[in-house]
Amino acid sequence: MMSVLFSLGLFCACSNDDDTWGSQDQYQPNQGELCKAWQLIGYGSEGNFHMIAEEYRQKSDTFGYRFYLVFNSDGTITGRESINSIYGDYTCLGSQIKIGEVWTTLIYDPKGSDESEAFLNHLRAAKTYVIKDLQRLRIYYSDNEFLYFESQTQGVRSDV
Repeated sequence: MMSVLFSLGLFCACSNDDDTWGSQDQYQPNQGELCKAWQLIGYGSEGNFHMIAEEYRQKSDTFGYRFYLVFNSDGTITGRESINSIYGDYTCLGSQIKIGEVWTTLIYDPKGSDESEAFLNHLRAAKTYVIKDLQRLRIYYSDNEFLYFESQTQGVRSDV
């Protein structure tokens, strides 16, 4: 009986089309939801959002998505920024997240260096996270500024 009620509750929660994100303080994460590949769409705040360049949001035969992270269940992260590989570690406690050391390869991309620097700086300042509909992720690096990601299995959206 409990599993039926749980399944029904999960179905209702996942089928909600409400586009509000709710409070970071009230978010109750399931860390398993974080453990997958996330494509960076942009960063900033609700009123001042910066989408990364279109060419970095499109899949490339050479690099796949140019800005993405994979959160692994062993507490490590891998991914890419521009043309460099990223690797490091993270810890979560509730909705709080701390990104430890983050290392990258050292290939210079003159077009993507500003985007890469902003991405890495914001990632290193991560404080909390919220996942919406299992497909959208915000990692807050200040009270109202966030990195916005989408699950790599989904297409690019513009409503953050």
